[in-house]
Amino acid sequence: MKIKKIIFILLTFLFTVILQGCKKEWLEIRSSKGLVIPSTLSDAEAILNRTTIMNEGRTSPLGDIAAGDFIVPSSYWRSLVPWQANAYLWKEELFVDNIGLENWGNFYQQIYYANLVLEILNKIDKIDDQKKYNNVKGRALFFRSWAYYQLAQIYCLPYSEQNIGKPGLPLRDGTDLDVKLIRSTIGQTYLQMRNDVSESIQLLDETSINMYQPNRRAALMLLSRVNLIMADYKSALHNSDEAIKLNGELLNYNNLDLTKAYPFPDGNVEVVFYTSISYAQVMSAVRIDISPELLKEYSDNDLRKKGFFVLKNGLTNFKGSYTGPNGYFGGLATDELYLIRSECYLRSGDLDKSRADLNFLLSNRYKDFQPITDLSSDELLSRILLERRKELLLRGVAWTDLKRLNLHKNTERTVTKIVEGETYSLEPNSLRYAMPFPQVVVDLGSYAQ
Repeated sequence: MKIKKIIFILLTFLFTVILQGCKKEWLEIRSSKGLVIPSTLSDAEAILNRTTIMNEGRTSPLGDIAAGDFIVPSSYWRSLVPWQANAYLWKEELFVDNIGLENWGNFYQQIYYANLVLEILNKIDKIDDQKKYNNVKGRALFFRSWAYYQLAQIYCLPYSEQNIGKPGLPLRDGTDLDVKLIRSTIGQTYLQMRNDVSESIQLLDETSINMYQPNRRAALMLLSRVNLIMADYKSALHNSDEAIKLNGELLNYNNLDLTKAYPFPDGNVEVVFYTSISYAQVMSAVRIDISPELLKEYSDNDLRKKGFFVLKNGLTNFKGSYTGPNGYFGGLATDELYLIRSECYLRSGDLDKSRADLNFLLSNRYKDFQPITDLSSDELLSRILLERRKELLLRGVAWTDLKRLNLHKNTERTVTKIVEGETYSLEPNSLRYAMPFPQVVVDLGSYAQ
Protein backbone atom coordinates (compact mmCIF):
# COMPACT_ATOMS: atom_id res chain seq x y z
CA MET A 1 0.00 0.00 0.00
CA LYS A 2 1.13 3.52 -0.75
CA ILE A 3 0.92 4.73 2.84
CA LYS A 4 3.04 1.81 4.05
CA LYS A 5 5.74 2.77 1.58
CA ILE A 6 5.61 6.34 2.84
CA ILE A 7 5.93 5.22 6.44
CA PHE A 8 8.78 2.87 5.51
CA ILE A 9 10.71 5.86 4.22
CA LEU A 10 9.94 8.05 7.17
CA LEU A 11 10.53 5.69 10.06
CA THR A 12 14.21 5.32 9.21
CA PHE A 13 15.20 8.80 10.23
CA LEU A 14 14.74 8.78 14.03
CA PHE A 15 18.29 8.08 15.07
CA THR A 16 19.74 10.18 12.27
CA VAL A 17 17.87 13.08 13.81
CA ILE A 18 19.23 12.18 17.24
CA LEU A 19 22.78 11.73 16.03
CA GLN A 20 22.62 14.34 13.23
CA GLY A 21 25.66 12.98 11.41
CA CYS A 22 24.80 9.30 10.83
CA LYS A 23 22.87 9.35 7.55
CA LYS A 24 23.89 6.12 5.81
CA GLU A 25 20.66 4.19 6.42
CA TRP A 26 18.51 7.19 5.49
CA LEU A 27 20.34 7.78 2.25
CA GLU A 28 20.19 4.12 1.27
CA ILE A 29 16.44 3.95 1.85
CA ARG A 30 15.80 7.30 0.21
CA SER A 31 17.59 6.20 -2.95
CA SER A 32 15.89 2.81 -3.23
CA LYS A 33 13.90 2.37 -6.40
CA GLY A 34 10.20 1.65 -6.34
CA LEU A 35 9.40 3.57 -3.17
CA VAL A 36 6.71 6.20 -3.37
CA ILE A 37 7.98 9.62 -2.28
CA PRO A 38 5.23 11.60 -0.54
CA SER A 39 4.29 14.60 -2.67
CA THR A 40 0.54 15.21 -2.52
CA LEU A 41 -1.80 16.87 -0.07
CA SER A 42 -3.21 13.46 0.81
CA ASP A 43 0.32 12.17 1.47
CA ALA A 44 0.99 15.10 3.78
CA GLU A 45 -2.26 14.49 5.63
CA ALA A 46 -1.46 10.78 5.97
CA ILE A 47 1.90 11.58 7.57
CA LEU A 48 0.22 13.68 10.25
CA ASN A 49 -2.36 10.97 10.86
CA ARG A 50 0.36 8.69 12.24
CA THR A 51 -0.80 8.84 15.85
CA THR A 52 2.07 6.64 17.00
CA ILE A 53 4.44 9.41 15.94
CA MET A 54 2.41 12.56 16.44
CA ASN A 55 0.42 11.72 19.60
CA GLU A 56 1.42 8.59 21.50
CA GLY A 57 4.17 9.29 24.00
CA ARG A 58 4.60 12.88 22.78
CA THR A 59 4.53 14.43 26.22
CA SER A 60 7.74 14.06 28.20
CA PRO A 61 7.68 12.18 31.54
CA LEU A 62 10.91 13.83 32.73
CA GLY A 63 9.24 16.87 34.29
CA ASP A 64 6.76 14.86 36.34
CA ILE A 65 9.54 12.50 37.42
CA ALA A 66 11.54 15.47 38.72
CA ALA A 67 8.75 17.65 40.14
CA GLY A 68 8.26 15.89 43.47
CA ASP A 69 4.54 15.13 43.40
CA PHE A 70 5.16 11.43 43.96
CA ILE A 71 7.59 9.28 45.90
CA VAL A 72 9.53 6.28 44.65
CA PRO A 73 9.10 3.49 47.23
CA SER A 74 12.43 2.37 48.70
CA SER A 75 11.77 -1.23 47.64
CA TYR A 76 11.62 -0.07 44.04
CA TRP A 77 14.40 2.49 43.96
CA ARG A 78 17.35 0.26 43.04
CA SER A 79 15.49 -1.30 40.12
CA LEU A 80 15.11 2.01 38.28
CA VAL A 81 16.93 2.49 35.00
CA PRO A 82 19.56 5.26 35.32
CA TRP A 83 17.83 7.99 33.31
CA GLN A 84 14.74 7.83 35.52
CA ALA A 85 16.70 7.76 38.78
CA ASN A 86 18.86 10.62 37.52
CA ALA A 87 15.85 12.73 36.55
CA TYR A 88 14.21 12.02 39.91
CA LEU A 89 17.25 13.42 41.72
CA TRP A 90 18.16 16.16 39.21
CA LYS A 91 21.57 14.69 38.39
CA GLU A 92 24.12 16.44 36.16
CA GLU A 93 24.14 13.41 33.85
CA LEU A 94 20.79 12.15 32.68
CA PHE A 95 21.26 9.48 29.98
CA VAL A 96 23.80 6.75 30.65
CA ASP A 97 25.03 4.62 27.73
CA ASN A 98 22.46 6.38 25.52
CA ILE A 99 19.57 4.64 27.32
CA GLY A 100 16.46 6.84 27.32
CA LEU A 101 17.33 8.87 24.22
CA GLU A 102 13.70 8.67 23.10
CA ASN A 103 13.14 11.54 25.55
CA TRP A 104 15.04 13.66 23.05
CA GLY A 105 14.59 11.84 19.76
CA ASN A 106 10.80 11.43 19.89
CA PHE A 107 10.33 15.18 19.69
CA TYR A 108 12.85 15.80 16.94
CA GLN A 109 11.19 12.96 15.07
CA GLN A 110 7.90 14.83 15.42
CA ILE A 111 9.58 18.05 14.25
CA TYR A 112 11.04 16.25 11.24
CA TYR A 113 7.63 14.91 10.22
CA ALA A 114 6.12 18.38 10.55
CA ASN A 115 8.90 19.88 8.44
CA LEU A 116 8.48 17.17 5.83
CA VAL A 117 4.78 17.99 5.56
CA LEU A 118 5.53 21.70 5.21
CA GLU A 119 8.03 20.96 2.42
CA ILE A 120 5.48 18.80 0.60
CA LEU A 121 2.88 21.56 0.85
CA ASN A 122 5.31 24.20 -0.41
CA LYS A 123 5.95 22.15 -3.55
CA ILE A 124 2.30 21.70 -4.51
CA ASP A 125 1.67 23.87 -7.57
CA LYS A 126 -2.09 23.63 -7.81
CA ILE A 127 -4.23 23.62 -4.68
CA ASP A 128 -7.60 22.03 -5.36
CA ASP A 129 -8.85 22.12 -1.78
CA GLN A 130 -7.65 25.28 -0.02
CA LYS A 131 -9.50 24.52 3.22
CA LYS A 132 -7.87 21.11 3.53
CA TYR A 133 -4.49 22.53 2.53
CA ASN A 134 -4.75 25.20 5.25
CA ASN A 135 -5.78 22.69 7.87
CA VAL A 136 -2.94 20.28 7.08
CA LYS A 137 -0.43 23.14 7.18
CA GLY A 138 -1.91 24.33 10.47
CA ARG A 139 -1.59 20.86 11.96
CA ALA A 140 2.06 20.61 10.92
CA LEU A 141 2.84 23.98 12.49
CA PHE A 142 0.98 23.01 15.66
CA PHE A 143 2.90 19.73 16.00
CA ARG A 144 6.23 21.47 15.46
CA SER A 145 5.36 24.03 18.13
CA TRP A 146 4.21 21.25 20.47
CA ALA A 147 7.51 19.39 20.10
CA TYR A 148 9.60 22.50 20.76
CA TYR A 149 7.36 23.30 23.72
CA GLN A 150 7.97 19.87 25.23
CA LEU A 151 11.72 20.05 24.68
CA ALA A 152 12.00 23.58 26.07
CA GLN A 153 10.25 22.65 29.31
CA ILE A 154 12.84 19.95 29.98
CA TYR A 155 16.12 21.14 28.50
CA CYS A 156 15.96 24.94 28.90
CA LEU A 157 16.03 27.27 31.86
CA PRO A 158 12.74 29.08 32.52
CA TYR A 159 11.78 31.89 30.19
CA SER A 160 12.58 35.29 31.71
CA GLU A 161 14.12 38.58 30.69
CA GLN A 162 17.33 37.44 32.38
CA ASN A 163 17.36 34.09 30.56
CA ILE A 164 16.25 34.93 27.02
CA GLY A 165 19.84 35.14 25.78
CA LYS A 166 20.88 31.85 27.39
CA PRO A 167 21.11 28.57 25.44
CA GLY A 168 17.89 27.25 23.99
CA LEU A 169 17.25 24.39 21.55
CA PRO A 170 18.70 23.43 18.19
CA LEU A 171 15.96 24.54 15.78
CA ARG A 172 15.33 22.45 12.66
CA ASP A 173 13.28 24.12 9.91
CA GLY A 174 13.81 21.62 7.10
CA THR A 175 14.59 17.98 6.35
CA ASP A 176 18.17 18.28 5.11
CA LEU A 177 20.14 16.05 7.47
CA ASP A 178 23.43 17.53 6.22
CA VAL A 179 22.60 20.83 7.91
CA LYS A 180 24.32 21.14 11.27
CA LEU A 181 21.90 22.61 13.78
CA ILE A 182 23.07 25.67 15.71
CA ARG A 183 21.78 25.97 19.24
CA SER A 184 19.42 28.93 19.51
CA THR A 185 18.77 31.12 22.53
CA ILE A 186 15.82 30.65 24.87
CA GLY A 187 14.27 33.77 23.37
CA GLN A 188 14.60 32.38 19.84
CA THR A 189 13.19 29.01 20.95
CA TYR A 190 10.05 30.59 22.39
CA LEU A 191 9.68 32.90 19.41
CA GLN A 192 9.76 29.85 17.13
CA MET A 193 7.06 27.97 19.02
CA ARG A 194 4.91 31.08 19.45
CA ASN A 195 5.14 32.01 15.78
CA ASP A 196 4.32 28.45 14.69
CA VAL A 197 1.26 28.05 16.86
CA SER A 198 0.06 31.61 16.15
CA GLU A 199 0.11 30.89 12.42
CA SER A 200 -1.65 27.57 12.98
CA ILE A 201 -4.58 29.35 14.65
CA GLN A 202 -5.27 31.18 11.40
CA LEU A 203 -5.22 27.95 9.38
CA LEU A 204 -6.85 25.26 11.51
CA ASP A 205 -10.51 24.27 11.41
CA GLU A 206 -12.63 25.05 14.45
CA THR A 207 -13.38 21.36 14.91
CA SER A 208 -11.47 18.16 14.17
CA ILE A 209 -12.66 14.66 13.36
CA ASN A 210 -11.00 13.19 16.44
CA MET A 211 -9.01 14.17 19.52
CA TYR A 212 -5.69 13.27 17.87
CA GLN A 213 -5.95 16.09 15.36
CA PRO A 214 -5.37 19.61 16.69
CA ASN A 215 -8.01 22.20 15.89
CA ARG A 216 -8.21 25.95 16.45
CA ARG A 217 -9.16 25.57 20.11
CA ALA A 218 -6.13 23.33 20.72
CA ALA A 219 -3.85 25.88 19.09
CA LEU A 220 -5.35 28.72 21.13
CA MET A 221 -4.78 26.70 24.28
CA LEU A 222 -1.19 25.85 23.41
CA LEU A 223 -0.55 29.52 22.71
CA SER A 224 -2.12 30.44 26.05
CA ARG A 225 0.33 28.03 27.75
CA VAL A 226 3.29 29.57 25.95
CA ASN A 227 2.19 33.11 26.77
CA LEU A 228 1.57 32.17 30.41
CA ILE A 229 5.15 30.88 30.66
CA MET A 230 6.40 34.08 29.04
CA ALA A 231 4.39 36.12 31.61
CA ASP A 232 2.42 37.72 28.79
CA TYR A 233 -0.75 37.48 30.83
CA LYS A 234 -2.80 39.76 28.62
CA SER A 235 -2.21 37.53 25.59
CA ALA A 236 -2.69 34.33 27.59
CA LEU A 237 -6.00 35.70 28.85
CA HIS A 238 -7.13 36.48 25.31
CA ASN A 239 -6.06 33.05 24.02
CA SER A 240 -7.76 31.10 26.81
CA ASP A 241 -10.90 33.23 26.54
CA GLU A 242 -11.16 32.61 22.80
CA ALA A 243 -10.69 28.87 23.35
CA ILE A 244 -13.39 28.74 26.02
CA LYS A 245 -15.77 30.63 23.76
CA LEU A 246 -15.37 27.85 21.19
CA ASN A 247 -16.19 25.20 23.80
CA GLY A 248 -15.97 25.47 27.58
CA GLU A 249 -17.71 22.26 28.63
CA LEU A 250 -16.52 20.56 31.81
CA LEU A 251 -17.11 17.17 33.35
CA ASN A 252 -19.12 17.36 36.55
CA TYR A 253 -17.41 14.93 38.90
CA ASN A 254 -20.58 14.85 41.01
CA ASN A 255 -22.19 12.84 38.20
CA LEU A 256 -19.39 10.26 37.80
CA ASP A 257 -18.85 6.92 39.48
CA LEU A 258 -15.52 7.79 41.05
CA THR A 259 -15.16 4.35 42.64
CA LYS A 260 -14.33 2.83 39.26
CA ALA A 261 -10.80 1.68 38.58
CA TYR A 262 -10.63 4.31 35.84
CA PRO A 263 -13.45 6.83 36.33
CA PHE A 264 -12.51 9.17 33.47
CA PRO A 265 -13.15 7.77 30.00
CA ASP A 266 -10.57 8.07 27.26
CA GLY A 267 -11.56 11.03 25.08
CA ASN A 268 -14.08 12.58 27.49
CA VAL A 269 -15.67 15.96 26.78
CA GLU A 270 -12.85 17.92 28.42
CA VAL A 271 -10.15 16.60 26.09
CA VAL A 272 -9.14 19.31 23.62
CA PHE A 273 -6.13 17.53 22.14
CA TYR A 274 -4.77 14.10 22.91
CA THR A 275 -1.23 13.06 23.63
CA SER A 276 0.03 10.58 26.18
CA ILE A 277 3.07 10.80 28.42
CA SER A 278 5.77 8.47 27.14
CA TYR A 279 6.30 5.38 29.26
CA ALA A 280 8.59 5.46 32.28
CA GLN A 281 8.67 2.59 34.75
CA VAL A 282 9.11 5.01 37.67
CA MET A 283 5.58 6.26 36.96
CA SER A 284 4.05 2.79 36.87
CA ALA A 285 0.42 3.06 37.92
CA VAL A 286 0.73 0.29 40.51
CA ARG A 287 4.03 1.45 42.04
CA ILE A 288 3.70 5.21 42.15
CA ASP A 289 3.10 6.71 45.60
CA ILE A 290 1.60 10.22 45.67
CA SER A 291 3.38 12.65 47.98
CA PRO A 292 1.67 12.87 51.40
CA GLU A 293 2.38 16.61 51.38
CA LEU A 294 0.27 16.99 48.25
CA LEU A 295 -2.34 14.38 49.18
CA LYS A 296 -3.33 16.25 52.34
CA GLU A 297 -4.39 19.22 50.19
CA TYR A 298 -7.38 17.21 48.90
CA SER A 299 -10.20 17.70 51.41
CA ASP A 300 -12.83 15.02 52.01
CA ASN A 301 -15.42 16.88 49.93
CA ASP A 302 -12.95 17.25 47.05
CA LEU A 303 -14.20 14.65 44.57
CA ARG A 304 -10.76 14.39 43.04
CA LYS A 305 -9.58 12.65 46.20
CA LYS A 306 -11.80 9.69 45.34
CA GLY A 307 -11.49 10.03 41.58
CA PHE A 308 -7.72 10.39 41.39
CA PHE A 309 -6.37 8.05 44.05
CA VAL A 310 -6.60 4.48 45.25
CA LEU A 311 -4.70 2.82 48.09
CA LYS A 312 -3.01 -0.43 47.03
CA ASN A 313 -0.36 -2.36 48.94
CA GLY A 314 0.27 0.63 51.17
CA LEU A 315 0.85 2.99 48.24
CA THR A 316 -1.40 5.82 47.05
CA ASN A 317 -1.65 5.07 43.34
CA PHE A 318 -2.97 7.52 40.76
CA LYS A 319 -5.99 6.52 38.66
CA GLY A 320 -7.17 9.94 37.48
CA SER A 321 -5.75 10.04 33.97
CA TYR A 322 -7.94 11.26 31.11
CA THR A 323 -6.67 8.31 29.08
CA GLY A 324 -8.54 5.79 31.22
CA PRO A 325 -6.34 2.69 31.60
CA ASN A 326 -4.05 3.71 28.74
CA GLY A 327 -1.18 5.34 30.61
CA TYR A 328 -1.06 9.02 31.51
CA PHE A 329 -2.80 11.85 29.69
CA GLY A 330 -0.39 14.56 28.56
CA GLY A 331 -2.53 16.61 26.22
CA LEU A 332 -4.76 19.65 26.48
CA ALA A 333 -8.06 19.76 28.35
CA THR A 334 -10.71 22.36 29.17
CA ASP A 335 -10.15 22.34 32.94
CA GLU A 336 -6.68 23.82 32.41
CA LEU A 337 -8.17 26.56 30.23
CA TYR A 338 -10.25 27.82 33.16
CA LEU A 339 -7.22 27.74 35.44
CA ILE A 340 -5.17 29.74 32.94
CA ARG A 341 -7.94 32.29 32.42
CA SER A 342 -8.57 32.59 36.15
CA GLU A 343 -4.89 33.22 36.86
CA CYS A 344 -4.61 35.75 34.06
CA TYR A 345 -7.76 37.61 35.12
CA LEU A 346 -6.23 37.89 38.58
CA ARG A 347 -2.86 39.08 37.30
CA SER A 348 -4.66 41.70 35.22
CA GLY A 349 -6.55 42.95 38.28
CA ASP A 350 -10.03 41.52 37.62
CA LEU A 351 -10.64 39.54 40.82
CA ASP A 352 -14.37 39.07 40.17
CA LYS A 353 -13.87 37.25 36.87
CA SER A 354 -10.94 35.34 38.33
CA ARG A 355 -13.11 34.07 41.19
CA ALA A 356 -15.93 33.26 38.79
CA ASP A 357 -13.73 30.99 36.68
CA LEU A 358 -12.24 29.25 39.71
CA ASN A 359 -15.67 28.79 41.30
CA PHE A 360 -17.08 27.35 38.09
CA LEU A 361 -14.29 24.79 37.87
CA LEU A 362 -14.45 23.85 41.55
CA SER A 363 -18.25 23.53 41.50
CA ASN A 364 -17.62 20.64 39.12
CA ARG A 365 -14.93 19.15 41.38
CA TYR A 366 -16.33 19.44 44.91
CA LYS A 367 -19.35 17.99 46.66
CA ASP A 368 -21.50 20.72 48.25
CA PHE A 369 -19.07 23.39 47.08
CA GLN A 370 -19.29 26.79 48.72
CA PRO A 371 -18.21 29.56 46.32
CA ILE A 372 -15.08 31.55 47.12
CA THR A 373 -16.06 35.13 47.95
CA ASP A 374 -13.67 36.77 50.38
CA LEU A 375 -10.06 36.04 49.44
CA SER A 376 -7.55 38.82 48.92
CA SER A 377 -5.58 39.00 45.69
CA ASP A 378 -2.60 37.14 47.17
CA GLU A 379 -4.83 34.54 48.80
CA LEU A 380 -6.76 34.01 45.59
CA LEU A 381 -3.54 33.53 43.62
CA SER A 382 -2.38 30.94 46.14
CA ARG A 383 -5.69 29.11 45.83
CA ILE A 384 -5.61 29.16 42.03
CA LEU A 385 -2.08 27.76 41.97
CA LEU A 386 -2.93 25.10 44.55
CA GLU A 387 -5.98 23.98 42.59
CA ARG A 388 -3.86 24.00 39.43
CA ARG A 389 -1.33 21.68 41.06
CA LYS A 390 -4.08 19.37 42.28
CA GLU A 391 -6.13 19.38 39.08
CA LEU A 392 -3.25 18.90 36.62
CA LEU A 393 -1.39 16.26 38.60
CA LEU A 394 0.73 13.97 36.39
CA ARG A 395 -0.20 15.74 33.16
CA GLY A 396 3.25 17.01 32.25
CA VAL A 397 2.84 20.57 33.57
CA ALA A 398 4.17 20.44 37.17
CA TRP A 399 7.82 21.02 36.20
CA THR A 400 6.89 23.97 33.99
CA ASP A 401 4.88 25.52 36.80
CA LEU A 402 7.74 25.12 39.26
CA LYS A 403 10.08 26.87 36.84
CA ARG A 404 7.85 29.84 36.06
CA LEU A 405 6.59 30.33 39.62
CA ASN A 406 10.07 30.13 41.12
CA LEU A 407 10.85 33.40 39.34
CA HIS A 408 8.72 35.19 41.97
CA LYS A 409 9.50 35.17 45.69
CA ASN A 410 5.87 34.82 46.76
CA THR A 411 5.36 31.64 44.73
CA GLU A 412 8.78 29.95 44.80
CA ARG A 413 9.13 26.47 46.29
CA THR A 414 12.02 24.21 47.27
CA VAL A 415 11.53 20.56 46.31
CA THR A 416 12.89 18.00 48.78
CA LYS A 417 13.17 14.23 48.41
CA ILE A 418 14.53 11.48 50.66
CA VAL A 419 16.12 8.44 49.05
CA GLU A 420 17.71 5.65 51.08
CA GLY A 421 17.99 7.93 54.10
CA GLU A 422 19.66 10.80 52.25
CA THR A 423 17.91 14.13 51.68
CA TYR A 424 18.08 15.87 48.31
CA SER A 425 16.84 19.41 47.67
CA LEU A 426 16.26 21.47 44.55
CA GLU A 427 16.38 25.18 45.25
CA PRO A 428 14.30 27.71 43.28
CA ASN A 429 15.95 28.79 40.02
CA SER A 430 18.64 26.13 40.26
CA LEU A 431 20.52 25.43 37.03
CA ARG A 432 19.24 21.86 37.46
CA TYR A 433 15.89 23.06 36.12
CA ALA A 434 17.47 22.73 32.68
CA MET A 435 18.18 19.03 32.27
CA PRO A 436 21.32 18.11 30.30
CA PHE A 437 21.20 17.29 26.61
CA PRO A 438 22.15 13.71 25.75
CA GLN A 439 25.94 13.58 25.58
CA VAL A 440 25.90 12.12 22.08
CA VAL A 441 23.95 15.18 20.90
CA VAL A 442 26.36 17.52 22.68
CA ASP A 443 29.35 15.83 21.06
CA LEU A 444 27.96 15.78 17.54
CA GLY A 445 26.60 19.30 17.70
CA SER A 446 29.49 20.74 19.69
CA TYR A 447 26.99 22.28 22.06
CA ALA A 448 27.91 23.79 25.42
CA GLN A 449 25.97 22.38 28.34
